[in-house]
Amino acid sequence: MLHLPVLVLLASSAPGWATEVGLDPGAPLWGGSVNTGAWDAVPTTNVQWVRVNFRIDQWSSPHDQTPHGPMGLSWFGTYDAIVNAYLSRGIRVYGVLSDELVPPPVPNLDSQAFYDAFWPNALEVVDHFKDRVRTFEVINEPNLPGRMQASSFARILQQVYLTVKHDGGHNLDPSWQVTLVSGPLDSNDGSTAVTYLADTYAAGRNQLAWDWTKTNTGSYPLDAVGYHIYVAQSATDSLCNVTAKTTANLSALWNTIVQKEGANTSKQIWVSEFGWRADVVGDTGQADRLEAGFNAMKASGHVAAAFWFQLQDFSDGTQWWRWGLYSSEGLDPAHRRPSANRLQTIAMSNSCIGGGSYFSSGSTHLLYTVNGVSGSVDAAMPCGGPYTWSLSSGSCPGWYTYSNGQHMYCGLPSYGSATFTATFAGQNRTITFYRNN
Repeated sequence: MLHLPVLVLLASSAPGWATEVGLDPGAPLWGGSVNTGAWDAVPTTNVQWVRVNFRIDQWSSPHDQTPHGPMGLSWFGTYDAIVNAYLSRGIRVYGVLSDELVPPPVPNLDSQAFYDAFWPNALEVVDHFKDRVRTFEVINEPNLPGRMQASSFARILQQVYLTVKHDGGHNLDPSWQVTLVSGPLDSNDGSTAVTYLADTYAAGRNQLAWDWTKTNTGSYPLDAVGYHIYVAQSATDSLCNVTAKTTANLSALWNTIVQKEGANTSKQIWVSEFGWRADVVGDTGQADRLEAGFNAMKASGHVAAAFWFQLQDFSDGTQWWRWGLYSSEGLDPAHRRPSANRLQTIAMSNSCIGGGSYFSSGSTHLLYTVNGVSGSVDAAMPCGGPYTWSLSSGSCPGWYTYSNGQHMYCGLPSYGSATFTATFAGQNRTITFYRNN
C-alpha cells in the first residue's frame, strides 16, 4: 500500500478560518470501473476537499482480494488508487460510510442484519485509510422517507463511534481519533430535518448509551453534524430566496445543535451536498445560485465545509440529471459550465489555514498545499496576504517552506512528535506533527 507524505488532521479536520470548499464527483467506482476522469477534473476547480463514497460494488467485503475491473485490483487496492490519486493532487478526502458499503441485497436499514453487516465494514475502512483520510460521515441521508428510523441511526452512530475511537485501546491511539460526522440529513424548502436530529439525540440518550459515550470519550457519538441543502430549486426563486432559505435551514439546524450540545459547542456543520440543476435554472442561474448558497453558508459561521453536487451530469437509466459543473458530453473546457469557474473562484478565495494536530506515516509532513494552483501566493491563498510562514517558537527538525509559502514541511527522522508555533499572516497557529513509524 502506498503511503503518501500527505498531511492529515489528527484531532479535528475543521478549517481554522473559513468555510472550505469541496466537490462531490459522484460514484468513484461503479461496476468495477473507476471514474479516473474525475481525478484530473476535480483539481481544476481548486476545491480543498473531495467527497469519496466507499461503495462495496462488485466485491463481498473491504478485505475481498478478488481482482475486479480494468485495474484488476482488490477492493482496498482499488480504493487505495482512488484516495491516493486525490491526495497526490493536493485534495483532502472526505469519506462516506453508508449502506453502499454492504453487499447487495442490502437489508432494511432498521434491521439487525444491516447493523451487523455495516459497522464491521465501516471499522475496517477507517482502519485502512486512517493514515490518509481523517474525516468520515456515517450513513447518507438517513432521514429520507422510509429509509431509517432515528433510533436506528442513533444506534449506528454510537457503535461506529465507540469501535473507532474508544474500544480496544483506540482511545489511547491518536491515529484512531478521526472526525466522525453524523450522516448528512436531507433538507429542502419543506423540511429542515431538525425533528429527525432531535429524535436521534433523544433515542441516543434515553434508549442507548450516548451519555456514557460522552462521559468516556468527551462527546456524544458525532464530532460534527452532516447536512444537505436543496432549497430554492425553482427557476422562479430569486437569489434572495436562495440566501434566505439556506440561512433559514442552517439557523434551524444550528439552534437544534445548540439545544442538544450546549451554547459553547465547538461542533460544526459539514454540508456535504448542495446544488442546482442547470436544465432548471440555466447555466448562469446555476453559477449565481452556487455563489449565493455558498456565501449564505459561510456567513452562518458554523459550516466547516460545503460540497457542490456534483462534478458532471449523470443518468439514472431513465433520465439525465443536470447537476454537473460539466455536461454529460465530457470533462473538457468545451463542456465546462460557468458554475465550474465560479466554484474555482470561490475555492481560491476560501483557502485559509488553521492550527491543529497532524499525523503522517512518512518522514515528511505536508501542512498545506493549494491543490496545484500556480501563480502568486496572494492569488492562491488570499486570506490576508502578502504573508510568509515563519517558525516563531518550538522545535521542528528539517523546517522549511517551499513554493512561495504554499507548503510548510517538518521532517521527523523517527517516532515522536514536534509542537511549535508558526506565524501566518500575522496570526499565530500552534501545530503538532506526529510520526508513528
